[in-house]
Amino acid sequence: MRRIVGLFIGLVIVTGAAAAWEDDTSPLTPDPPPPSQGVLTIINFAVDTGEATLFIFPTGKNMLFDSGDANCKHGKPSNLIDFLDRHEITHLDYYAETHPHHTECERNGQLNSLIDNKTVQWDYKSIPIGTSKEIEGTNWFFYNGYDLELNAIVPPWTEEKYDSDVSNYNSISATVEYNGFVYSFSGDEGPPSQIRFLKNHPNRVRAHMRLTAHHSWTPVHKPFFMKMDPVFVVVSNGVMIRKWGDDPGWTQLISMTNELRADNKRFKEFVVTDEVGNIITKIKGANDWDYKFCENWQTCVIDHLKQ
Repeated sequence: MRRIVGLFIGLVIVTGAAAAWEDDTSPLTPDPPPPSQGVLTIINFAVDTGEATLFIFPTGKNMLFDSGDANCKHGKPSNLIDFLDRHEITHLDYYAETHPHHTECERNGQLNSLIDNKTVQWDYKSIPIGTSKEIEGTNWFFYNGYDLELNAIVPPWTEEKYDSDVSNYNSISATVEYNGFVYSFSGDEGPPSQIRFLKNHPNRVRAHMRLTAHHSWTPVHKPFFMKMDPVFVVVSNGVMIRKWGDDPGWTQLISMTNELRADNKRFKEFVVTDEVGNIITKIKGANDWDYKFCENWQTCVIDHLKQ
């Protein structure tokens, strides 16, 4: 277990209960205090490709962001469903998908059984860019989402402009703050949204933990990353990295994390999920958080997650 103490610093889907996005004054009926009261738990799954992140909020409610490519052309069944079964999680309170071309392949029958009309659902078109929202005791700032202006930019790794319904540039990207701790995630965004975020909201960029674009294919805007000054950087899966070899984003990310380490900043570790397993991060605040690797994800159990 890696425990971080004494560091100072300073993440939503389709329809379902979409109205909840527009009504901040209507909190869900609170449950009795769960065993995880006062702790935000974030689990980054080792999926075959894509990404999957489960949030267990201090209130005991849960949110699943993406679910891996279980039914896609690259996909094998992920460990997500088995993990949820082991922890007796039978219902998703929130479900979100970060970007367009995953909406057709991420869900499967087992996952759909955890989603009903009480599940708050959003997708990349649901969230206004540059907005804040309090979710179950955590503070979210969405710095990217559906944006046709960014979508019109031709990415450097392709000769064609992305269609408006499949662009990675339309990924939900956000920061999540809890008691001063900041988690930042990118879906599969590109540099343009990072440049805009750094320009318009420079004081919101810094983060303790960063989940970078899955499989790290997409390049990163270096001034944005260096301003973020992360302690812990996660790449979801590594299947694509090894399949494609030294792609621009991966090579660049290694270089930037090495630079942070050489500068004796607060950077601690850079990992890939399919090498270390599921990553469980437990957060009480900016000065009290830790993470561990669940290498044998087929059997590991996190006691306080059982509902």
